[in-house]
Amino acid sequence: MATIREHIGNWAAWSRDGRATETLSNTAIICDRLRVARTGLLASAAGSGYSIDDADAERVERAWKRLAPKHRELLRWHYVRNANPNMICRRLGI
Repeated sequence: MATIREHIGNWAAWSRDGRATETLSNTAIICDRLRVARTGLLASAAGSGYSIDDADAERVERAWKRLAPKHRELLRWHYVRNANPNMICRRLGI
């Protein structure tokens, strides 16, 4: 059984991989991928031995969509965009 961290990590990789249903601009997708690649955390990179579980990611996505907007953004900025917690708090007014 996977931990919540593994479920959210899979969902984040799925989101970064462009499989998420929410549309981002091509520039945003490229910038996000370049930023994640610089950190060395590109989980879905070819040859990494990591495969994304689409069905599990879609379940997390459905649950994520039921959250309040501020909570959704908090999770997206932290897990998908790997943003600095201080920047997240400033951006969301926390």
